[in-house]
Amino acid sequence: MQLRLGSDCTFLSRSQVNALLNVGTNTTPHDLDKRIHSQPVGGAILTCTQAIQVQITIHTAAGKATIAEPWPCVIMESHEDELILGLDLLNTLGINVARQLEMLSRGDGGDDDPFEPASPNAEPTWKET
Repeated sequence: MQLRLGSDCTFLSRSQVNALLNVGTNTTPHDLDKRIHSQPVGGAILTCTQAIQVQITIHTAAGKATIAEPWPCVIMESHEDELILGLDLLNTLGINVARQLEMLSRGDGGDDDPFEPASPNAEPTWKET
């Protein structure tokens, strides 16, 4: 069995592209050299023929993360308001999905904060001087 961690590339729905174009963005869709077939969760297989470069800002628990340069997004023919973050973008942000799943499967939350006790009843491991 092969575990699929997510999409290799980042997808943006056609409805979101149209919304961007309606507000006068200075980017335009372009044709892909090769069609991409995608199957969103629980959906039919979609054939994607275009892509667009967009500026992406993601709101995370640590604050906003803005990608420095416009990011290539494959346009998914969908009326949903979707942005599917691909492994390409997540890896650029330093997010390793495989590692996160590994830690989750081990029951390791991955919280390595040295200033927090390991459990609610544990004593701190540092001493005040």
